[in-house]
Amino acid sequence: MRIPAVAAPLFIVSCPDLVIAQCKAGIIGSFPALNARDEPGGPVLLEIWLKKITEELDRHNQANPDRPAAPFAVNQIVHRSNDRLERDVEICAKWKVPVWITSMGARVEVNDAAHSCGGIALHDVINNTYAKKAVGKGADGRIAVAAGAGGHGGPQSPFALVREIREWFDGPLLLAGAVSTGEARLAARVLGADFGYVGSPFVATNEANADPVYKEMMVKAAAEDVLTSSLFTGHPANYLKGSLTRVGLDPDNLPPDWDVSVMPDDGPLPKAWREIWGAGQGIGAIKSVGPAAAGDVMDLGISDRVRPLIEQVRQMVEEEIAPLDIEFHHEVGGHPSGDRFQHTPRQLEILETLKTKAKERGLWNFWLTDSERGFGLSTVEYAYLAEEMGKVGIAAEVFNCNAPDTGNMEVLERYGSQVHKERWLKPLLEGTIRSAYLMSEPDVASSDATNIALSAACDGDDWILNGEKWWATGAGDPRCRLYIVMASTDPSAHKHSRHSMFLVPSDSDGIEVLRPMQVFGADDAPHGHMHIRFTDVRVPAEDLVLGEGQGFEVAQGRLGPGRIHHCMRAIGQAEMALELLCKRAMNRQAFGRKLTDLGANYDIIADARMEIEMARLLCLKAAWMMDTRGTRAAQPWISKIKVVAPLMALKIVDEAMQVHGAAGISQDFPLAAMWTHLRTLRFADGPDAVHRRQVARTELRKYTND
Repeated sequence: MRIPAVAAPLFIVSCPDLVIAQCKAGIIGSFPALNARDEPGGPVLLEIWLKKITEELDRHNQANPDRPAAPFAVNQIVHRSNDRLERDVEICAKWKVPVWITSMGARVEVNDAAHSCGGIALHDVINNTYAKKAVGKGADGRIAVAAGAGGHGGPQSPFALVREIREWFDGPLLLAGAVSTGEARLAARVLGADFGYVGSPFVATNEANADPVYKEMMVKAAAEDVLTSSLFTGHPANYLKGSLTRVGLDPDNLPPDWDVSVMPDDGPLPKAWREIWGAGQGIGAIKSVGPAAAGDVMDLGISDRVRPLIEQVRQMVEEEIAPLDIEFHHEVGGHPSGDRFQHTPRQLEILETLKTKAKERGLWNFWLTDSERGFGLSTVEYAYLAEEMGKVGIAAEVFNCNAPDTGNMEVLERYGSQVHKERWLKPLLEGTIRSAYLMSEPDVASSDATNIALSAACDGDDWILNGEKWWATGAGDPRCRLYIVMASTDPSAHKHSRHSMFLVPSDSDGIEVLRPMQVFGADDAPHGHMHIRFTDVRVPAEDLVLGEGQGFEVAQGRLGPGRIHHCMRAIGQAEMALELLCKRAMNRQAFGRKLTDLGANYDIIADARMEIEMARLLCLKAAWMMDTRGTRAAQPWISKIKVVAPLMALKIVDEAMQVHGAAGISQDFPLAAMWTHLRTLRFADGPDAVHRRQVARTELRKYTND
């Protein structure tokens, strides 16, 4: 366990997907055995659930030996009314469930079954008397269910309940009752509990088996929206007032006697277990519906899994790639034909030799974080590698982690058909071809993706593309075989449904490369940024990605991770610039003194180090948001880093140039090329102004109801 918490078993809500997510996040996940309801004549669902959870956690642990999942728990209702208890206990013992939670009584035979398979037994109690009754029943630990807990919560203050139990019991003790945040879990430990017992926050998760209305109600509610009543089950329990109102009841004027538990499913009144929803008083801490792993513990550190990869990549970049990078760029334009967009034999030799070494060492395709074809790294883990690869121009390509190919491969992996994957994704993953992403256009403000105007008209089984694209990065490379093209398929549709994405071979009839776009007078050969015209380019319908009108969705899914990669590479460039600055300042003299001792260079160096560290942390936060809460929740953070990282790196490169003097803007140092790239990055994947607008809108949204 990485987090001192146990997820409470939630009736109906807890399911295998939720338990697996909880355990992977580092807390004990649990579910009530009774949630696994068999269909008449169907298989035993509890067996299926336990098999799924056990096997998935085993796979996770094998792949992540440095971050194993927490164990899981099954809750048994040991009351005599549970006619499934004997069968369920036998099944749980068979699957060697590691943690058993018993409710509504303590039974020796259930605790013995837990111990027989190597498990431990935890018993939930609402007062000290019940806690003591379990002494002779074999329970290993107690769950103190205090006031404020969801469902059948106890009446006592956690301060009183924990103190009374701790006076005589020194075994594992959990505390339930509004333990919804990290601060609350810390407070529970201060009181004397070993773990927090957390329930309500997990209702509002993607994995929870809860009505979407229930989830949203949890997000909007606060402690005052929770009602305690014995009406529905005969025992005091906490419910959401909103769920009572929703089924026609007045929370402030409940009937004196109404047993909904015996009402038929098709009757006029709701069943308590189905439509009247429980909640604890800690629901005010729930701010959104998201993945169960999106807790308040943010791990941005270097994992044991990625640490050796970082060292290998760093060593290869420094010792093998950096020396050849200089030679590679000096070769540009040296092809016998004079074509700057043709690689010389020596350039190809450099690239292929280094790529072969990377493949042989297993340093390949780190970026593909969510596929069996990749390394399975998290975005945070990959971010550290991207920083190292950003330090030298051709490094990312050596490891097959270079833009725009990474984003294009992600599109193919997520949305491509099997034919697309075989034709395009496979050679891209092998590094034998390159690709380009065509979105920006010369005649519209392309920072607003809904403006894209290159047309695609349906003609039988084909689409016909007409229009122009420019700044098609990578399209100049002679190895570029695929264009991913965003086109307008229905200008009259909603702005986010007007566009579609197409896979277009770069040698298709009707495609004309008009010119290479120059960046501060340089053509970036042999990679290039091309201006391309499409004239009646025919594309088969099967090469439409995801579906008509889905282009905006594809574009957003592609650009999110790519922006994080760009920004971490920018941090790598800032690190390289600072290194060059420091070495130059230490080894050069003017006016009889080292450059470090002149002007404000100490301040410049100190500021550079601090700004790099701040930008890195912001980038890692964005990566963590992507990993734990998904693209939508991460978007404001990605916008922040897209502004901050290039600006920070530009400033440091500029200071390094200044310390180098005129040499800093010459071909003898990489600083000029770094500055050019970073200045371009303030436009690529959205200009600063667009991202600032996103950040501001997110901030202002907090105050819309004031």
